[in-house]
Amino acid sequence: GDPPDVWAEIRSLSLAQVLLASHEPLCGRLLAYLLGCPPLDVEFKKGAIARIDVEPSAAGPRGSLQWLLTAKLAEGASK
Repeated sequence: GDPPDVWAEIRSLSLAQVLLASHEPLCGRLLAYLLGCPPLDVEFKKGAIARIDVEPSAAGPRGSLQWLLTAKLAEGASK
């Protein structure tokens, strides 16, 4: 799918939280879209995870990035 389709699916769910799993290039494009900035170029590294808070009742996503954790950062934290 593409980011607008994913956003439509998120909005259709009656859940407080949703976990999405995917791979590039959708992850980077979706992250930018959910932040309300589709032209943003996000390189979503393999094994990364992010938290974005969005208001699903809004017509368009205007998310807030809460955190972004790469596999490299997680590996360093476990040492």
